[in-house]
Amino acid sequence: MKKLIFALNKIISIFLVILLSIVTVGCDDAELSNRLENVQHQNYTLEQQLANTKNRLEFDVESQAKKLFELAELHNSIKAYEIFLQGSANLDDLKNKAIHHIYEQTKKADLIVGYQYFIQHYPNSNEVKEANYRVYEIAYEIAEKANTVPEYIAFISNFEAAPEKLRDKALDNAVFLECQSLLSEYQKTIESK
Repeated sequence: MKKLIFALNKIISIFLVILLSIVTVGCDDAELSNRLENVQHQNYTLEQQLANTKNRLEFDVESQAKKLFELAELHNSIKAYEIFLQGSANLDDLKNKAIHHIYEQTKKADLIVGYQYFIQHYPNSNEVKEANYRVYEIAYEIAEKANTVPEYIAFISNFEAAPEKLRDKALDNAVFLECQSLLSEYQKTIESK
């Protein structure tokens, strides 16, 4: 749109120079002054028309963006909101709403891969901190469900940026399981003697 407005301004300027060149050939001062006033009036009229066109274009773009957002809301899917984001005007309010809707869909699925996709594609969104935390929680829940030393160690190794609280719990559980295993082996050894 900016390129279009720039091009229209350039065309108007060239038109005025040509018009001024044509109308000034063979004129006396009074006639030249009169023609200059006419050219200035035409310039003013063209600038007004350009401003009106710019306003109509901006309104049309905003209107179409709102319609596209409404369609995305009807479909209520990540893909629909992403299509809106790719084709929408620079309307931050609608973009933020679309990103929030994408996050809500991600939360419904509640998968690590979904949160990672969200974090990668919308790193500046308000929901990234929560999405990161949810990745760590789910990863910890997976390790906790398996309840094995290798799973807890994998969590600690793969999620170094996880909150210290989760990492400490994983380490405590791994140590507890290892101690239980050693105790069990020790008891078996004693019983076999």
